[in-house]
Amino acid sequence: MRKLNSIPVPKSYSRKRQPGSFTRVIAEMPNEEIEAVDNWGAEFGASSRTAAIRQLLKAGLESKKAAGSVAKLSPAASTTPF
Repeated sequence: MRKLNSIPVPKSYSRKRQPGSFTRVIAEMPNEEIEAVDNWGAEFGASSRTAAIRQLLKAGLESKKAAGSVAKLSPAASTTPF
């Protein structure tokens, strides 16, 4: 595994970018969440950590849409103090 910062990056991830218009989003996450994303990505064939996060976000948003509700988070719901 390669290392990105202090978290190992699975070898199964490739560095290929998809064509199109993207906006870079930088987020801080606890190491345990990053490890969970990497484990999920490896299990479900994501090509990168970014792809795994995108797939998880898309699935979560589609799940809320299918349930007929929109997730509403208050600042108090955040796990990271600002």
